[in-house]
Amino acid sequence: MRTQGGLICRAVAHGSVAATLLWALPVHAADDVTDLLVQVKKQLEQSQRQMEQSHRHLEQSQRQLEQSQREVKALKQQVEVLTKRVEQTPVAPARDVAPAPDAKDVVVMQQPGNLLGRKQGPAPAATGSLSKGESPQPVLHDPVHDLVAATGLLSEGEFPGSFKLPGTNTSLGFHGYAKLDIIHDLNAFQGDALSFPGIPLDGTAAARRQGATRLQARQSRFNIETRTPTEYGTLRTLIEGDFFGTGGNAFTSNSTTFRLRHAYGELGPVLGGQTWSNFMDPQSSPETVDFNGPAGQIFIRQGQLRYTQPLFISSRISFAVENPEGDFFARGNAGNPPATGAAAAGSPSNALNQVPDFTAQFLTNRPWGHVAVSALARQIQANVHAKDFGYGLSLGVKVNTFGKDQLFAQANGGTGIGRYLNDGVGSGAAFNGTTLLNSQTAFGAFAAYQHWWTETVRSTVIYGGDEFDNNTTVVGRTNNRSIRDVHANIFWSPVPGTNIGFEFIHGRRVTDGGLQGVFNRFQAGFQYVF
Repeated sequence: MRTQGGLICRAVAHGSVAATLLWALPVHAADDVTDLLVQVKKQLEQSQRQMEQSHRHLEQSQRQLEQSQREVKALKQQVEVLTKRVEQTPVAPARDVAPAPDAKDVVVMQQPGNLLGRKQGPAPAATGSLSKGESPQPVLHDPVHDLVAATGLLSEGEFPGSFKLPGTNTSLGFHGYAKLDIIHDLNAFQGDALSFPGIPLDGTAAARRQGATRLQARQSRFNIETRTPTEYGTLRTLIEGDFFGTGGNAFTSNSTTFRLRHAYGELGPVLGGQTWSNFMDPQSSPETVDFNGPAGQIFIRQGQLRYTQPLFISSRISFAVENPEGDFFARGNAGNPPATGAAAAGSPSNALNQVPDFTAQFLTNRPWGHVAVSALARQIQANVHAKDFGYGLSLGVKVNTFGKDQLFAQANGGTGIGRYLNDGVGSGAAFNGTTLLNSQTAFGAFAAYQHWWTETVRSTVIYGGDEFDNNTTVVGRTNNRSIRDVHANIFWSPVPGTNIGFEFIHGRRVTDGGLQGVFNRFQAGFQYVF
């Protein structure tokens, strides 16, 4: 009994149900079972330690996987940057891929779509050509890339020529160009920016002042751009200006004031600030050395709030409310004298702007080219409450033809379209000075063809014009009835970021009274992009 009781006590001490069933075994057999239980316990403890070690290894592997995912993401960003650079190489644009709506990877001497001096697209908000088209150019050398590689202090930004601000995910870029224009007018000098509505009429003293030469660098420009990824999309800001402001003289310093061109922010589909009007289509504008470009085009920048909605592939529709500025011809006693050269707009004390202008645009890019259809609605009002409604329609087209050659065209018109036409300021309405203000009809159009002779040499020929249907009973017969112009140029880009262009310009205007003026200009441009 004592031996069996001892066995039972050992079994209970080890907490083993099985041991309690062995109370009848001999003592030496029970000891063997006890040793076996101790070994099993040790093995269980060792297995538990191995499981804990495996868990730690699993956690370490998970951290390594997360690190690898971050590295892959960084590599993808680098691939995107390199892809953008590859896309900027001087090759003919692929005909089976539609270009981005607002690509700005090409610099031009004078191009409405060139917000940065570098072409980009959704608008709003900088390599190689001279003006108002989207001609492919050699990619610029990127000093930011060299700085990042040499110092390791900065990281490359999300767009060409940009870098990340330390400690943030904001990309910052500084761009622009310096440009010299050499102008020689065979007729009366027409200023640094050519104005066809102001061509001197035959027989006037101004028309007899023939031959003038001018060298200036006022088109040089500078811009700052940022892009920051957010949960609502990319936050983009851009500020750009040039030196076509007022002031300065040619006697000593040739100074001139800095002028705002673009200043806007863009978050997701919403843009707010000053940039090209939503009624304008920069992509269909041709390349020129001349700062203002051809007659017949829509050309205007102003403050606006714009909403853009993507549609099917490479297409979008946008709506905007924009700054109103009434423009009309009037009798002399209306505080807005009739135009006797350049079109006279409503004076600030006489035009009353109560309602914003409304614009809408549908735009699509295709492998064969680009099309934009735009609409405008506006109110033109004098401060005596005489007012009328104005509207306009615009069609812009760019067509890829042979190799890198392209065809550009615009057709624009409407009643009260006025200042939205490049040479139509003042033609929006006729005001009799008291209670009668009627919108006037105007049309403008141009066609241009660009041919690439080599990978670095290209030429563009442009023909454009405007037609104005003025109420001569109200405003007289001194305003312009028609304007015609021709541009013919050749550009050479010897190295990326350097563009040299030569251009001949012929213009003619005819007034409602039958008087006319003719103008001829030779212009050269030397542009250096940074």
